[in-house]
Amino acid sequence: MKTITIKIDNPDQQGDFPLRLHLETEQGRELQAEETIPQSLRLDGQTLDPKQFREDLLGDNENSEDFEAFGEHLFQLINQGKVGQRWREFMDKPEAVRTLLEVKPPDLVELPWELVCFETNRYVVDPIKPFLRAVNYRQQASSARHSWMLRLMIIVGAKPDDSKVAAEEECRQIEEALRSISRTIDVEILRRPTRSKLIKEYENFLPDILHFIGHGVERSGKAALRFDPVPPEARWYWAEGDIFNDLRVVVGDEQKTIRWKPSFVFLNACRTGAQPGETTYQPGKRGWSVGEVFRKLGVPATLTMQGDVQGKHAGLLAGELYKELAAGSTLDVALARARGVVMQQEGIGIDHREWALPCLTVSLPPEEILSLRPKITAQEEKLKIENCEQFGEVLAEFVDRKPDRRNFVHGFYPIKKLAEGNVLRHLMVVHGESKIGKSWVVSWCMEAFAWQGHNMRYVEVAGENGAEWLDVLLQIRSGDEKKAEKGSPIHEPLQSEAFHQFNWALLHRLQGNTPPTWNGERPEPPKKDRPLGKYNRTEKFEEDTFASFRDALEAAASGQPLILVLDHFTHGTKELSPEHMLKYLRPELIEHVAKGLLPHIRLVLVLREDEFDKYKMKELKGRFHDVELKLLETKPEEFVNLAQEFFRRRKERLRENAELDNVSKMFIEAAAQGNKAWMPTELDDLYKTVEKWKKK
Repeated sequence: MKTITIKIDNPDQQGDFPLRLHLETEQGRELQAEETIPQSLRLDGQTLDPKQFREDLLGDNENSEDFEAFGEHLFQLINQGKVGQRWREFMDKPEAVRTLLEVKPPDLVELPWELVCFETNRYVVDPIKPFLRAVNYRQQASSARHSWMLRLMIIVGAKPDDSKVAAEEECRQIEEALRSISRTIDVEILRRPTRSKLIKEYENFLPDILHFIGHGVERSGKAALRFDPVPPEARWYWAEGDIFNDLRVVVGDEQKTIRWKPSFVFLNACRTGAQPGETTYQPGKRGWSVGEVFRKLGVPATLTMQGDVQGKHAGLLAGELYKELAAGSTLDVALARARGVVMQQEGIGIDHREWALPCLTVSLPPEEILSLRPKITAQEEKLKIENCEQFGEVLAEFVDRKPDRRNFVHGFYPIKKLAEGNVLRHLMVVHGESKIGKSWVVSWCMEAFAWQGHNMRYVEVAGENGAEWLDVLLQIRSGDEKKAEKGSPIHEPLQSEAFHQFNWALLHRLQGNTPPTWNGERPEPPKKDRPLGKYNRTEKFEEDTFASFRDALEAAASGQPLILVLDHFTHGTKELSPEHMLKYLRPELIEHVAKGLLPHIRLVLVLREDEFDKYKMKELKGRFHDVELKLLETKPEEFVNLAQEFFRRRKERLRENAELDNVSKMFIEAAAQGNKAWMPTELDDLYKTVEKWKKK
């Protein structure tokens, strides 16, 4: 999108404010026009006093035609003379154009520029020609950014029954808005944490997006965010200076270290959008310095509130913003559309202040700040993922196991891999008791990796006829023909060209012959039609076959990571025997992967706890990334949130009204009493119990 900047500089010797319009290009800024804004902030014929605008905007009257007059006055200040003429030339063209307003003088920063309008056109609501603020625009982005999975941390400071904030409704709207890209973004909600817990979770999670819901207040002459945990005497305040020091987290390795910073901070709090540096409290001003702290930390985009926004509208704005981001909109366009939705609400309209209170400030082009789109965009590939049974309906209801899913993803995408002495593992082992949710965790994560365009295959090791080590290799090579025919991308055969020499050598070995030098022949992939013991095998059959397979596997990766998931080592009474695992599969394939000898291969083993023991996986401790699933332990409040989300998703899947009735809420509250360990299947059991009771 073409971008222009209207810049208001600090006053000149006469006290007037230089006004310049620049065109932003890859080579830098190109000056287009210059003017000056009078020291009085009044052009000829203007009678209003802009210094009163903010106080009037944040007064008791939420709905006033005066706001339009304020907006037109501010518009005329930046639309004057040659600057206005050049601006109109850009704006009158049909293509999209972004206008950045960069204001240097502190007194002018606090003016409500979001009201800028001409007749009925409210500039900040236009998604085709978005209008927003900028500070130190075009600073260089860090090259050490982590783009996946994008991490959103929602910090709730307000109590659940605080109707002015309506935090839980806002959380629900955000999660609902991000449902369609839930495999692309990782959402963590901290509800009324202590300061120590907040710092610890921030350092562990390293959010790309930080979203605060609560109250902004003045405390000892400084702006602060308030936290209201239980009991009330535990209330604490996160002051601007504390924020600056608490969030200066260092990550990196021996070659390079950086201070981690989010890409976007959303402060959805009362009084979080005013000018810093004041020593006395004025409505709507103190909180701006909280936003300023994040800008000093180098956060390239901040969204603050210039005044109190009703809880329901704040939640609506947040939900719509993230919905637009999930659909691929840039941050400025997403906010413009979200403002428009707020403006359309009952009792709002263009003369209400609610849509104008959010204040977005950027220092980088919005398209460089956030990208929530998955890498897979081709329709054919999208349909394969969407129609894959492995990622099917049951996963749409998967609301728990967030730490385990995160552990899985970070196994291959460690966000602090070298900062704490860790190394990237090529082998991952997911293990736990039967029915605890291992395959669900793996399937959810596989879909997440699929949306990123990763090459993956899923193998069910023990079929109805059991499995020997060669069966496992052939399944990896050939996939599952029936499921592949249905379009499942994780059951397709691997690249056939990579296996021609392996197939040729195996064909000779299964016939009891030592393979001669390969002549380039491309035979049909040989199949195993009887137990290995009934073949007349050559000397070093196992060793040579594995060596040939490893070469083929690395070739099939084509220089990119290839993720292989081996699951269901036991099927009823059939299993991959400990002998075939310990004598063949582990030393000849698994340990080679663990040592990094196949640099592009990533291997995931999904094991029941008894399989983990009989395959003696503890002997490999320290050489694989460990994802151990245990019984779920949650506090009552956490269980309620999980269960309610599960109920809503189940109802949506059944195409029913997703709103929870009082009976469902009552049963969930009762089930949540007391801390306990529970199995994932209990949510399904609870839902069925409620539905059965309601039919009586």
